[in-house]
Amino acid sequence: MANGTKEAKIPQGKLKILKIADITVGERFRDDFGNIDDLANSIKDKGVLQPITVSTDMKLLAGERRIRASIQAGLVTIPALLRPVSDDMDAREIELLENMCRKDFTWSEECALIKEIDELYRSNNLDWS
Repeated sequence: MANGTKEAKIPQGKLKILKIADITVGERFRDDFGNIDDLANSIKDKGVLQPITVSTDMKLLAGERRIRASIQAGLVTIPALLRPVSDDMDAREIELLENMCRKDFTWSEECALIKEIDELYRSNNLDWS
């Protein structure tokens, strides 16, 4: 680009709604799935906010917690990025990066957001306590 900035690399693929039963989860490295109940309740309330990622041969690359929670929430389909992978190493790198390159809210950020949501509920529902 003329101004010296680089364009973001966007994975090639297509966003689709897939049948969960058609997705092969296979061997994964995560053992601790955390609180699936809370995620399932969130999915019931707001839907799946972040698509999972699967290879073109329907193998899960990223999003096993979302699949487990979606099943628990009673869904039979899930939004997914269907993308090509070059080999097993590429697939494993996607799984690793998905789980390492993220940042949870700090305690103070989480508290501030909960406070704002509480205030919004109170302003919209006089019975909220």
